[in-house]
Amino acid sequence: MFGEVNYKRTYYKNKKTSEYKYLSDERLGIDIHDRLDSSLKAKLVDEAIQSSYKKSGQIAVNSIEKT
Repeated sequence: MFGEVNYKRTYYKNKKTSEYKYLSDERLGIDIHDRLDSSLKAKLVDEAIQSSYKKSGQIAVNSIEKT
């Protein structure tokens, strides 16, 4: 809702389990496949109820670009 956010992160490997993860994502509560904020997802759903998927996407993007 506040605009696009870009950030760099480091991919860490656990030496004991050989598991890889982004610690910053874990700390911020970002799931592995998240690309959209939950408030934006909610806005898209609300708009899709009123209009087509294409139009609801355009409305949501326009509201982001204006902030």
